Amino acid sequence: MSSPTEALLDAELGRALLEAAQRAQELEHQQGRDLGGWADPVAWCRRDGARLWEGQERILRAIAEHDRVAIPGGHGLGKGHVTAWLTRWWLARPHSRVLLTGNTNSQVKQNTWHELKVCHVMNGWPGVCMEEEWRFEHDPTRQAFRMTTDDGDAFQGKHAPNFLVVFDESAGDRLDKLWPVVRTLITKRGGKIICIGNPTRRAGAFAKIIKGDWGFHVERISSVQAAECQRRRGEIPGVTDWSTIETWARDCGYNREGRKALLKWIKTEGTQHDWFRPRVLGLVPLGEGGGLFTPELLESACARKVQAAGPLIIGIDVARMGGDQTVVAVRRGQSAYFAMRITGPHDRQLVRIGEWLTDLKRAHEQENGPEIKIIRVDATGEGSAMPDMLAAQGWPVKRVHFGGKPKRPDKFKNRRAEGYRRFR
Repeated sequence: MSSPTEALLDAELGRALLEAAQRAQELEHQQGRDLGGWADPVAWCRRDGARLWEGQERILRAIAEHDRVAIPGGHGLGKGHVTAWLTRWWLARPHSRVLLTGNTNSQVKQNTWHELKVCHVMNGWPGVCMEEEWRFEHDPTRQAFRMTTDDGDAFQGKHAPNFLVVFDESAGDRLDKLWPVVRTLITKRGGKIICIGNPTRRAGAFAKIIKGDWGFHVERISSVQAAECQRRRGEIPGVTDWSTIETWARDCGYNREGRKALLKWIKTEGTQHDWFRPRVLGLVPLGEGGGLFTPELLESACARKVQAAGPLIIGIDVARMGGDQTVVAVRRGQSAYFAMRITGPHDRQLVRIGEWLTDLKRAHEQENGPEIKIIRVDATGEGSAMPDMLAAQGWPVKRVHFGGKPKRPDKFKNRRAEGYRRFR
């Protein structure tokens, strides 16, 4: 049992430690006010030793001015680096918390949180940064932590007067699932939510955010902008080497085959390729999953009014078996439509198609209707007999082998791929 003297000394020591911690906290808060306070995070971070490029500065200023900010951007921009400095700036105020989350646990742990730990060590930031939490011994009201989960209930109770939520890789499915819960974390005044990522999808929560549907301020950052800044200023912390597109791809983690494919896409498709747009320019892809026909292209085609002119070009896709339908399509100039869809045995289908072709020929001869120029028939597999039977009846038939060799084997795998490209 301690003596009264020892108890008094312990009490005095405790008070001294508490006063020292409070003075340290007040000193840091005063430093924040002296450096322009929290209104200008760029000046605050610069004074604290940050080296930021223009894109990162725009991100910080946008976050200071808006409560909801979306940051679509390419690879190698230093998004993890600026997130670390954003966290440092936010935690300079009392009663503040930062939640770092994302689409996958490995991405948050190995990229976002790893960059935070590196910056914490390299810049001598206060507090203790552990595997899942950054805490301050003298001020338990300030905390940063990482968490990834599909369970929205796990976010319950994670509130603070000044709460910052940073959602990395926002284009993934997890933001779609968690958005109804995540947005409740910042209902109080002083809360902010930041969504960062490559806009690789046209659908989902992040795509809606970028479109402006949910009241977010959008600050788009392009890797090309980072490259231009790097050429002027030299190496920038957190930004990938942009001396050439190949070094950029290498430093972003692409293997040799991936870099070759990337260079080929850029040469053949240009910078509007659906791989290039979200990962370099920070733009939403024109199609979903690299589709050949974009929604905008299909909508414009449906809205376009064209007149039918010239001879008839007929295409027949022969059904294989079961409930499949044989489809007959007609094109005249730029106008095209489906003429019929039929099922049943091939001999019965041939009778119906022959009768229909005879009607078209009679209309041409007697009523000055359009002439049948050519009939293209799918001659693959089960449909190989159809063109022979039509040709025997005297119709101008051309067999099409969609799996056959294309006219441009250097660009296309087969006739099917080549035909879709020409159709586009």
